Amino acid sequence: MFFNYLKIVWSLSISQFFIYRLTSVFVCFFGVLFTAIEVITLFVLYHYTDSINGWDFYSFLTLSATYTLISYIYQFCFTLSHEKLIDKIVEGELDYDLVRPIDSQLINSIKQFDIPSLINIVIAIVLLCFSVPHVLTGHIFGIVMYILFVLMGVYFYYLVNQFFINFAFWIERPYQIAAIPEYLLDIASRPRNVYPPILHILFVWVFPILLSTNLPAEILRGDFSVVTLVYFLLFIILFSFLVRIQWKQALKKYQSAN
Repeated sequence: MFFNYLKIVWSLSISQFFIYRLTSVFVCFFGVLFTAIEVITLFVLYHYTDSINGWDFYSFLTLSATYTLISYIYQFCFTLSHEKLIDKIVEGELDYDLVRPIDSQLINSIKQFDIPSLINIVIAIVLLCFSVPHVLTGHIFGIVMYILFVLMGVYFYYLVNQFFINFAFWIERPYQIAAIPEYLLDIASRPRNVYPPILHILFVWVFPILLSTNLPAEILRGDFSVVTLVYFLLFIILFSFLVRIQWKQALKKYQSAN
């Protein structure tokens, strides 16, 4: 049943893409532009130095491309759905989704795909194809682990967004708090060892947003820590339970417009 639902969502998303072609073109253009600016900035920085805190040009480019990949996979799968979810919570229009045979959190997480984001996903993959051969140490195993932890990074970013969106059930004006995850992910676009010790502790061991992007890149470089790897996996498992419990409790606060 869920796969049939995904087919319907895909068809509707394609239709929306062609209906709003001009908007989609602008979204693609600015996405490509921002990625190009990031790459050009790296070229300029490494014109004057060979290494930044132990990260050479290709390692930093791999991290930057990983950040872009995680960000736009999330955007492709969940962003539009999460935006609609906030509106539905505020306007009290969740009734129909709560009685459908598919889990209410799941169905409200995947309502529409952001088709223009596919362009940026492809660009990130192209950048990785350019940079990874210069940093890869584990060959096939490293690539498999990289893909796994990129997906874990996407899932972690989904959980972070879902966590803040759930507060819309309690807060009258939730749109500002729902924007916090975007700022958090921006922090993760840089190597974790460039941050001061207090921020490193905060964003690695307290709330490991830095690990979501840094771990995949470190796996390719072969300098990852097993301790941080296991900690990140355990944190995601516990965070998943927390977000799920939060959703269940939040539904008790839901007020229907009807």
